[in-house]
Amino acid sequence: MRALPGDTVAICPPLVITEAQVDELFDALQRALSRFADEQAGQARAVAG
Repeated sequence: MRALPGDTVAICPPLVITEAQVDELFDALQRALSRFADEQAGQARAVAG
């Protein structure tokens, strides 16, 4: 995974990957994005409060 300009992320899995591994990759990405969003919301509340 790598960041690209703007709000884009490139996901570059290996050429040989199982469906289960693809699912695991996207599950991990979802958890990371959710955690980041939660942290950002907490910081926004702290600044506003």
